Formats: sequence, C-alpha cells, structure tokens
Amino acid sequence: MSHLFCVCPECHIEQPIRAQYGHDSLFLTKLGGFVDLDEFMHAEEVNELITKEKVESLYLVNDPNCTFIQSALNGGKGYNTKAEQTFRSLIEEYKAHLPADLPTSQKARKLAKWNVHRQTQQLLSAAFIGNKIRDGFIRVYGMIYDRSSAAFEQFEVKV
Repeated sequence: MSHLFCVCPECHIEQPIRAQYGHDSLFLTKLGGFVDLDEFMHAEEVNELITKEKVESLYLVNDPNCTFIQSALNGGKGYNTKAEQTFRSLIEEYKAHLPADLPTSQKARKLAKWNVHRQTQQLLSAAFIGNKIRDGFIRVYGMIYDRSSAAFEQFEVKV
C-alpha cells in the first residue's frame, strides 16, 4: 500500500517526507499544494494513479512558509498564480479569524490548515475519488510542515 502526498514544488519538502514516510512515497505536485480536480480528465488520471499504486493514505501537505502563503498574507501581488489567488480568497473568507495583532507566523499556520480543509472538500467532490474517501478506501490526512525543525504536524481531516 502506498501513500500519496500533495505538495507545493516550491516548498522542497519531498526529501523530508521520504525520510519520514519511506522512499516509496508518491507525490502530486502543484503550486500551493492545490489539488485541482475540477477537470474530469485530471480527476480520472489521479484516480488511476490511486488505483494502480494501491494508495491507502492521501496527505495534503502545506508549509506556512510557502512563498504563495506568505505573498497572500503580505498583500503582495507576487506572481498572481491561482495558488496566490486562492490563498487571498481564503484570507478574505476567514478574515474575522485573523486579528491584526496576530503574528504573521500564526496567520500563515491558520491559512495552511484552512487550505487543507478546502482541499479535502475538493477531493470529496471529485469524480471517482470522493467515493473512495467516503467509502473508507482512502484516508485523508492534513500535514503542516515546519521548516525550522523539519517536523510535520499530522492531523486527520473530517470527511
């Protein structure tokens, strides 16, 4: 059985994941770690990977120090990628939970966790994959990576 990790390639966290979870770990990379399965063909390809590799656990990994999270929090235009746009919309959606006096590091951590929950909802609504999750064939976990300690905080997400 395999583990599939959804990560942002900019965060360079594949090696720490392999060190902790094994060299047979699989990766789905997308800026900001976004799982964008709105397109049927993409969902079908990811489903085929899950089936072929016998994936039993799917990890949605976010790094609060991700360039795209930091850009969205700092109000910068950045590269105006879909990742930054989505992080900005999450900030807007949850702004009541981000007091101005909250340190940026804590805001980034909250934003990373909100993104994990947003991604979970996307997975649940995706063709093929949502049923596998609801039927218990795949377990979904969130992970927050701390670059300073190279540690992961793993948590189960509600499905």
